[in-house]
Amino acid sequence: MVNAAKIIPYVLILIGGLTLTIVPVRAEISSEVAEDRIRLAAKHLLKLQRSDGLFNYQYDFIRGRWRDRDNIVRQTGAGFGLAEYLKVTKNDEVKGALIRAIKAYESLSIAFGPGLVVAAGRQLSMAKTGATALALLTELFYFEATRDPQFDDLRQGWFRALQALHLKGRGFMKGPRNLEDSPYYNGEVWLALAHHARLFGTDGKAQEILEDVDASFIDRYTEEPHIGFFHWGTMAAVVRFEGTGAKRYLDFIRGQTTAFLDRLRPDMKPQSNACYSVEGLSAAATVIGRESHGDSGFRKRLLRRIETEIRKSLSFQIMPGQNRLEFGDGRVLYSDDLKNFVGAFVDGLYRPQARIDSTQHCLSALLKYAALRKGN
Repeated sequence: MVNAAKIIPYVLILIGGLTLTIVPVRAEISSEVAEDRIRLAAKHLLKLQRSDGLFNYQYDFIRGRWRDRDNIVRQTGAGFGLAEYLKVTKNDEVKGALIRAIKAYESLSIAFGPGLVVAAGRQLSMAKTGATALALLTELFYFEATRDPQFDDLRQGWFRALQALHLKGRGFMKGPRNLEDSPYYNGEVWLALAHHARLFGTDGKAQEILEDVDASFIDRYTEEPHIGFFHWGTMAAVVRFEGTGAKRYLDFIRGQTTAFLDRLRPDMKPQSNACYSVEGLSAAATVIGRESHGDSGFRKRLLRRIETEIRKSLSFQIMPGQNRLEFGDGRVLYSDDLKNFVGAFVDGLYRPQARIDSTQHCLSALLKYAALRKGN
């Protein structure tokens, strides 16, 4: 892993409490580099898929073993990342992996009201609204890329369950037996509903719920921005803006991005894998660029932060031939296991672990970054 302090433009960074570095501006990464890193990340996620369609969850390089834990939301997130990649590449190997993944999510789906929720162990008490939303997003992107109708009924089951989990004026229940809501799940569901509306339109109850969600989330998260909602909600607002052209979505995108830069994460944190932030920031930059009306200063600031974050993120990706992880101050971990994780993103500078969501978010971020670069 490259020391993050060596690659960030115009940033003062303390690593290990000792090293103060001032680094000059560097050009944005090339399209060839971005495409290579995307391919490596996708290939790694494919390698993680098990025979049951799910994915190996987290590897600990210090212990030299897989951790005894799992997370159904991140399992469905891995499918979503691959589905985004399939939409771009139409790769047959990825298509096959997604069929297996969607069938795995189906095997974990149980009845709730008129629909289906994704639940670890097929127990209603363990059903997660976020997992159901990400499973739906996986199928939506799979369908858009392939037009394969085999999961139509399953898609509608997940969609109807999300409708049943709606809390009018608030958001969505965390699960069928949990009336609390979650900023993460709210953002994930909003993104799923936005893409469902983009592909299939809305009417009746679906239109009523989406209008309520649009209004309540714009009001709530404008008043109280939340880091867990930021990237999901910003991406959802971009989809809604592109589908409607309504100025309120653009204002919300600008407000969320400003809140991120000024309040939520005003400083780049060199030790953290923050690919999730690039997802939201890059999505925002695509529409802010088209609709900025001369406000080039803000967009330049936004693009600088994106470049800073993406370069740092790339320093966390395991590359071919790599046999060590560097932590700064001369501290290094050597591991032969790294050769089996080429393309994976470790969880952070001081977290020598590779978890599926770290790679999924970075794959998604790189795809959005590459799309942004092509649009500039």
